[in-house]
Amino acid sequence: MRAWGASEDQISQWLSQQQKQSQEFAVRPENWPAVGLFLVAATQWRLAANGAPYGLDYAGVEQAARWAKVKITPDLFADLRIMEQAAIAKFAELRAR
Repeated sequence: MRAWGASEDQISQWLSQQQKQSQEFAVRPENWPAVGLFLVAATQWRLAANGAPYGLDYAGVEQAARWAKVKITPDLFADLRIMEQAAIAKFAELRAR
């Protein structure tokens, strides 16, 4: 966030929100790198003609990660793909309502 020009106050507010959210659901410490990458990639969805997300644009994910100074390892990419598939299933569930 500092690299993108966020103030210390903005960073503190964001961290406070993250702590509140982490109390709402548990993320194991070893999974935080994948969660971080997923959040960095949050705007990189490919959309079908009906507007439904069907997958991440991996070139966009790679560029976003580079700008955020996140090194994508094969294991981290595999974890991202697991989260991607879970998100696609959740999106489909929400659309079906």
